[in-house]
Amino acid sequence: METYYEAKRKADEHLKQSGLSYTIVRPGALLHEEKTGKIEAAEHIPHDQNIEISREDVAIVLVESLTESNVKNKSFDLMKGDKPIEEALRHL
Repeated sequence: METYYEAKRKADEHLKQSGLSYTIVRPGALLHEEKTGKIEAAEHIPHDQNIEISREDVAIVLVESLTESNVKNKSFDLMKGDKPIEEALRHL
C-alpha cells in the first residue's frame, strides 16, 4: 500500500498545482453499512482513531461537494461522525 499512497500523494499535489478547481476527499475505511447522513470532516483526522464510513455517506459527500463552495480547492479526511453532512462541509 505504501507505493499506492505515494502515487496518490503525488497525484494530489499535481492537481493542486494545476490551477484547476478541485476537492480532494479522503474517506476512511469503507463500510457496507446503511448511510447515517452524519460525518466528521477535517483537514486532518488523526489515524489513531477508528476512521470508518459507509460507502453511501461517501457518495452523498461527493455529490454535496459539487455545490458546496466551502470545499472548493480543499482536501479533507472523512469518517462517520455526529454532524449532518451539509453542516460538516460548511464548517470545513
